[in-house]
Amino acid sequence: MNKLMENSTNTILEEFPISESDISALAFYIALGCLAILLNSLMLVLIRRCRIKQVYSVFMSGCGNILLAMAVINFEAQSYVSSVPGSFPKNWTIRDCMIRAPHVSLFLVGYDITMYSTFALCLERLITFTRMGFHYRILNQRNCCIVCSFIGIATTLKLAFYWKNAFRHGNVSVSHLCQLRECFGLSYQRAMVGMNFWMSSFTAVLYLMTLISVYFQRRTSHGQLRNMQLKRECTIMRSIAMILLTNIFSQILPWSLLYFRLDKRYPAVLRVAVTILDLNWCLTPIMYMTIHPEMQKTLGKLLPTNCYLPGCGRVFRNSTKVSVVYDENLLTAS
Repeated sequence: MNKLMENSTNTILEEFPISESDISALAFYIALGCLAILLNSLMLVLIRRCRIKQVYSVFMSGCGNILLAMAVINFEAQSYVSSVPGSFPKNWTIRDCMIRAPHVSLFLVGYDITMYSTFALCLERLITFTRMGFHYRILNQRNCCIVCSFIGIATTLKLAFYWKNAFRHGNVSVSHLCQLRECFGLSYQRAMVGMNFWMSSFTAVLYLMTLISVYFQRRTSHGQLRNMQLKRECTIMRSIAMILLTNIFSQILPWSLLYFRLDKRYPAVLRVAVTILDLNWCLTPIMYMTIHPEMQKTLGKLLPTNCYLPGCGRVFRNSTKVSVVYDENLLTAS
């Protein structure tokens, strides 16, 4: 069995030639990872300061993005340092990768947490805009903890399953880069990519259904709504449209490239897809901090009063009027 696994790994390495990272690529991806950690940490601080229990899934998504950014930094640094002669032993095994390369486990945990939390956020938005009064009854602290526990348990079980399969072939030789397809095999790589692709696509469909539902609610109740509620509906539609477009660009597009091109010799396409996924970890916190009124208002208080960035005062400090339409009493009454 180990011999078959080793032959499979060698075949994978022949199909996908691995190139060493140069200094420019190293600087770009490390800077991108550090920026993602900074932005997601800022988003987590804002969520804690706002004390908004309805964005628990956004909080978990930020944690997953931080883990993925740490994985990218570790992977790029290891790939560059290992290119220096004598820095790393050339004969690596899968067991060495699982123990000495933390980016393997960080990628698995980060992708799962981000995928599950994004799907949970989509369901929460769908319930919010279709059954608004019901939304505040089910999203209490206990139910939020149950959902977070479920995400943690599902991620842990999947990690244990992958680790068990890797240690079964722990003596198989791999490259010093310790890529996922080397440690777990091409079939497990395909399963992970396929699951992320179909979950992202299903999430986009649910967001599209939510957008259509809000649109028809606005059309049918236009004559009965007050001016403040109309502003609220417009804000909701813009927010959902922004989330949907971001999901299509930074999730469905790269995962579809990986899902449909994984068996072919397109290293450039794979690199583009991975880069888009890396950019997603920076786009997600920017998007949520921009569209959520409470986080806008809290971020405006943290910005310096002499901020000269274009539109910083207009976007963040004038969000109080918009945040009124998200008041819990108004949502429950409507």
